[in-house]
Amino acid sequence: MFELIIDLKNKTYPNKSIFLFDEGEEWEIGFCWKPCKLRSLADYKSLLNIDIPEELFIFYETVSNGATLFYDVKYGQWGFKLYNLEELLDQQDKWKKSFLPKNDNYLVFCELIGDNTAIAFDMTDSTPKIVEATWYDQPEQWTTIAHSLDVWLNRLIKNNGNKYWESGGTNLCIL
Repeated sequence: MFELIIDLKNKTYPNKSIFLFDEGEEWEIGFCWKPCKLRSLADYKSLLNIDIPEELFIFYETVSNGATLFYDVKYGQWGFKLYNLEELLDQQDKWKKSFLPKNDNYLVFCELIGDNTAIAFDMTDSTPKIVEATWYDQPEQWTTIAHSLDVWLNRLIKNNGNKYWESGGTNLCIL
């Protein structure tokens, strides 16, 4: 689990950038990783008073306690900010004030830099899935982008940080 993201972290830790080529242009893409110094999951669940999917906590324990991925260094208008455990509660309140339903069926763990959208766990079913939460659609219309955090991260890496789920569905094959 999380092999690709761990490999990416090893190449870019703690705060490095890489260069990618897209449509004939070179882009400097930044990464920032937070140290994994965590209490137990039970401690955080009682402190935050929210449900944290087990795989998200495993990510925090084994990869990073929050990260910024594929950040557009030149313009600052692209990237993915994965919240650390300490930010999770405040961010839920922020997104609920904006467009997230008031119930606890969704847990936003990532925001898209330069967008008013978020990546969230949809916990309406027994097995959480990953959705792109948008202000312009109702939750039942939000796009399921992966059935696990590991799959989402793998697809994000394989697509160089591009939103593969917006490409007409050709790369949306859920593993």
